[in-house]
Amino acid sequence: MGPPGAGKTSVGRIVAQKLGLPAVDVDDDVFEKVWGMPVAAKLAAIGWESFLEEEAQALCSFAAAGSVVSLTGSNPLHAGAMQHVTRSGVVVYLDVAAEDILPRMTLMKLNRIVGHEAGVCMRDILGYRKPFYERWLDVRVCGVGDTLEQVAEKVLSALERYQNPDADT
Repeated sequence: MGPPGAGKTSVGRIVAQKLGLPAVDVDDDVFEKVWGMPVAAKLAAIGWESFLEEEAQALCSFAAAGSVVSLTGSNPLHAGAMQHVTRSGVVVYLDVAAEDILPRMTLMKLNRIVGHEAGVCMRDILGYRKPFYERWLDVRVCGVGDTLEQVAEKVLSALERYQNPDADT
């Protein structure tokens, strides 16, 4: 989990490949299939408050045991959805500074950010969400200046420490 532009999907795919597990991107593999439309279209059609509820409903009906799941940046805003997620596995938070994320978001041309509307600064959205990410994390991985591969290695190391806290590292 983490903010938009943190590398959740890309890092998740690398981690899944290294673990020999399927990778699931919640936006593409769950929500778009459940809703029968792109996430951006759903968000535009119903607004972000209703979207959070429908997003949580779809996430709670989804089970992905034995998979690496890339959550959306807004999933942690819904307590019920995250309670479901935390019962299903280890939650890794990709903690990336706004200074690193904002240029990536510009390059990615993201058009499906919950809470992003006229007069709302993206930096404010990122700041608002941070406590939600911190609430639900089991493991935090910081990736300042790292490649996707390096972040994936950090995730794997952090998971090993989390699952084997008494092991020598």
